[in-house]
Amino acid sequence: MKCDLHMHSYYSDGDASPEELVKMAKEKGLKCIALTDHDTFRGVNEIVKSKDVEVIPAIEIGCDDGVEILGYFVDIENVKLKELVKKAKDRRNSRTETIVRLLKEKKGFDVSKELKKVMKSYKSDYIGNKHISDAMVLKGVATDQRDAFDNKGLNEVKKMVKSKYPSYEEVIESVLEAGGVPVMAHPQWTFNITKEKLKKLVKELMGYGLLGIETCGYCKDELLFIQEESKKLALELGLLETAGSDYHSEKLKTNPFGSYVCDYSVVESMKSLRKVMIAQGAEAKVYFKDGTVIKERIVKEYRHAEIDKVIRKSSTRSEVKLLGKASELVPVPRVLEHCDRDMVIKMEFVEGEKLRDLVEKYNSKERKDIFFRVGKKIAKLHNKDIIHGDLTTSNLIVKDKIYFIDFGLGFVSTKVEDKAVDLHLIERALDSKHYKHSEECFESILEGYASESKEFEKIMERFKKVALRGRYKRSKKVL
Repeated sequence: MKCDLHMHSYYSDGDASPEELVKMAKEKGLKCIALTDHDTFRGVNEIVKSKDVEVIPAIEIGCDDGVEILGYFVDIENVKLKELVKKAKDRRNSRTETIVRLLKEKKGFDVSKELKKVMKSYKSDYIGNKHISDAMVLKGVATDQRDAFDNKGLNEVKKMVKSKYPSYEEVIESVLEAGGVPVMAHPQWTFNITKEKLKKLVKELMGYGLLGIETCGYCKDELLFIQEESKKLALELGLLETAGSDYHSEKLKTNPFGSYVCDYSVVESMKSLRKVMIAQGAEAKVYFKDGTVIKERIVKEYRHAEIDKVIRKSSTRSEVKLLGKASELVPVPRVLEHCDRDMVIKMEFVEGEKLRDLVEKYNSKERKDIFFRVGKKIAKLHNKDIIHGDLTTSNLIVKDKIYFIDFGLGFVSTKVEDKAVDLHLIERALDSKHYKHSEECFESILEGYASESKEFEKIMERFKKVALRGRYKRSKKVL
């Protein structure tokens, strides 16, 4: 059961309609295809429910340095992803205008009129390199598309254009948040790529959440070493390997439809990898998958790789232990399993609302009651020397109980100073996010805290000093 996971319709820079691609796939005996148009879902919308061939909702989005990311199984109605796609398309069209101008200035031919004629045969306002190559053929300066790219200066000129594409991080995170699987497309075509650069780049992309590399597709002989290196990296780093023809047109003889395929097991692996990002902080990314929460520690590129691994492993272990201790005192998500090797914690999903989203909805009495209860629970943690480290209304979930989540910055300490700082953090969070009700809410926290704390006077004495330090620092910034 074979699959072609990279192709384009006339809604971006291909010649065929989406329906024609489905028909071609059926004739080829393919089980599954992915329509990966550049910066648009119009084609996917037309065929995603096809009964003839399984169609993966997918997209290809350009980033900096010629890097392109394929997003598979994305929610095509995701607002953030749709906004990114529009931004990417607008920037690409602007880039195309610059390329046309540079072809005239550097190569001596103007294809602007021919480009307008070419675009009349397409169904989209997307304008890309393929359209320029068609215009060059129409003008007579190139014999075919490949000649336009390789011999008549299109590849050379497009590398001169320094457009501001979306960042790697922005694209990968948008795909993940849309429930998709981000894969690096055709690494061999990345600008000025070398083995060393590829390894560094792939590791950087993994830090943002990359899950695969397209290791099988059309490649010039002189770039086969990059393709081979991408296969080695995928194996070494545990990344999914995908394949696709990157089909655009029958005119391109180098990569006809269905010429590069993978087994359906790759698609099944993608389905198992799908997860929806629900939060990201400086230290970790949090995903929802199959009714559970998965927390993954972020690779820190500025640290030495081995030191970074040790720190992330230690942080993962510490958080698991802290959750275990805290669970005896206050409601927290139950740890289902954890993996030191991958720095991953799998927890139960607490289905409730973040306190952050309820503060404005509550009346005064309800606010006082809920924050009084929060204060009591903070005191219970502090009585056993557990410091949360990131007390905000975003890390409190209200269901039938008040759940404390995200102990990633937490630790154990007997110091009065650390407990005072913990309280100061939530005071600052209230001032920042809920300034209309911050005083009322924090007073209620302190009332609840006082009713449960074993060291209330000492902690409050230190809290006043901590708060003064905070106000002094803020006033210096203002001055």
